[in-house]
Amino acid sequence: MSGSDAEGLLGRSEREASDKLKVFLTSNRRSAWEERTREFKPKPGDLAGVFKEGVAKRAEEIYLGLWEGELPMPAPWPGQTEIQVTACFSEQFGGDDPRAKAFPAGYETIAALMMPGTIWLSWKYTRPGSDRGACYDGLVKVGNRWIWLLRANRVLHELAMK
Repeated sequence: MSGSDAEGLLGRSEREASDKLKVFLTSNRRSAWEERTREFKPKPGDLAGVFKEGVAKRAEEIYLGLWEGELPMPAPWPGQTEIQVTACFSEQFGGDDPRAKAFPAGYETIAALMMPGTIWLSWKYTRPGSDRGACYDGLVKVGNRWIWLLRANRVLHELAMK
């Protein structure tokens, strides 16, 4: 894929995810938040397209277990009315790519576990005119849907160290 095609795909992914995440800004109903969050829940088999063989099964066990409890909620803080989304291909985490810098430390460590070409997203809710805010990461494109692998940099760190 050429550089401009890749940037176009990342830009479209950012817009698509932003549209999905806006419900957390536009609705004050917890039920709407829970419904959208459930859409991001990984399903059995999803992680085979995200992580390399040998890692995908263990990662799936971890994430399906994490999602059994209370739903995680990627919600903004009061007064945050804007969203900033950054998309990154999995292979960009190992280098000095500006897109990768939008993700928390540790993604470079787990990058070797990821399938090449996987699109990952980080996002933050901000107040108007601010660059600081509630930060989240780990939204991953799987087929035609998004799944949320929250705190992947922490959750999968031990697998990367083996």
